Amino acid sequence: MGRKKDSHKKGTLYPNTNTMHIITISSLSLSLSLSHSFLMGAPLFLLLLLPLFLSTFHGALAATPLYQAGIAHFSTQNDSSSKPSSSNSSSSDSSSSSAFWLSDNGTLTFGFKSLGPNQYLLCIWVTADTNRTPLWWPSISSSSLTQGATLNFTRNGNLELIDANQSILWSPSTSNASFAKLQNTGNLQLFDETLENLQWQSFSDLRDTLVVRPREDTSISSLSSIVVDKSYLLRSRPNDSSYGPPGRFHLQTDVYSVAYLRALDVVYNVEFIYVYAYINASQGVFELSRDGGKTYRDNSSMPMSMLRLDPDGNLRIYAWNASYSKWDKVWFFTGNNCLLGSPCGAYGICKEGTNGSSLTCTCPAGYEPVDSQLISRGCYSNNLKNLSSICESARNNGSLSMVENEHSDYNYNDLTDQNVNDIDECKKLCLDNCDCIAASYRQSDKHCHVKGNQKTQLLFLVLGMEQSIRASKLIKTM
Repeated sequence: MGRKKDSHKKGTLYPNTNTMHIITISSLSLSLSLSHSFLMGAPLFLLLLLPLFLSTFHGALAATPLYQAGIAHFSTQNDSSSKPSSSNSSSSDSSSSSAFWLSDNGTLTFGFKSLGPNQYLLCIWVTADTNRTPLWWPSISSSSLTQGATLNFTRNGNLELIDANQSILWSPSTSNASFAKLQNTGNLQLFDETLENLQWQSFSDLRDTLVVRPREDTSISSLSSIVVDKSYLLRSRPNDSSYGPPGRFHLQTDVYSVAYLRALDVVYNVEFIYVYAYINASQGVFELSRDGGKTYRDNSSMPMSMLRLDPDGNLRIYAWNASYSKWDKVWFFTGNNCLLGSPCGAYGICKEGTNGSSLTCTCPAGYEPVDSQLISRGCYSNNLKNLSSICESARNNGSLSMVENEHSDYNYNDLTDQNVNDIDECKKLCLDNCDCIAASYRQSDKHCHVKGNQKTQLLFLVLGMEQSIRASKLIKTM
């Protein structure tokens, strides 16, 4: 009935010479074994009922294509530049198996995307997308795979991404899955033999993208369970062509659906929050809002949309345009590039250009660039390098002072905030507090925000000029 494969081909079928292997067509990858002796001796009416039994069994399991452990596999050896085949990918002969898995309605594909000569990425994409924009891919150390890489769904229930040297590059944390399923939502899932217990899903291990529509998985309680209380809900890529280690931005959420956009400062190797947001993904709604800023509410007229954390640190919503077979940008978190993870580094002042021109970076009074050739790496003050140790003596001898910087702000990092009589009192609040590095004074209501960071003694000026007209920005210097 079939050819016996080498022992390392775990994702293939090993037929017994006395066994008939029946693989149902159209949507289900299922292997049923019937003994040859039974078939030879079975009454005619049983043989006539057999097709009806198989049809009923097929429909009872699931309407979505299933891929069975020990059978399902595909490889870069297949023609990954061709259009996805509607045939089943679980053939025991790898030379005839499809290079793809499809979702039930065929709108999504899981397979190998070509990145260039002898470069591949295992990912999920919209079937009609000629660019094969990745919606999800497994996390591996390198950005691409080479010819001969294989995805095997092994007999012991593991998905294994194997390179041409038969080394396992990636495998999810499960070992007893029996079936794999690609949902119409882009969620790749592994189930046990009962199809009732979810063993693993790609939505619990996202990259830079979350498909927010369609939402029809019955195997997960809600989209809310996916997005709430996640240390790393989404991680940006370093650039648009990289699919290896993540970039410097990630999206974190807490149990109250508050989202924190965090960035890594490469100079000091510390993380900081650059924007807060709120995500509402309950009761069939997907809503995203910035603190005091604009709101996105999911539009049910869009058949498919995704939330992506782009390499620049901005959150954007893209909708699939079926008429032109492409993704359209329909919403973005902020149009102020100075908000996006302190592009001018610690203590650097970011100013946006006019009419979409490039932003510029400068240093506050008393500070100088960390790198004169690359001012985006931030600024520093030699005198304040050891602020925590000299603060008391410097405060007592009057060598510390506060200078005003126009068109800048220190986002968040408030130590205290209170009403004061004037700007001088606001300055004194900061000078008297060794944890304070900067302050913001608002003349309209005489409110003073004392700012600092007890852990790192770093602050990031992240807002441009239009955000700071009504307040005086003060920074400690010596």
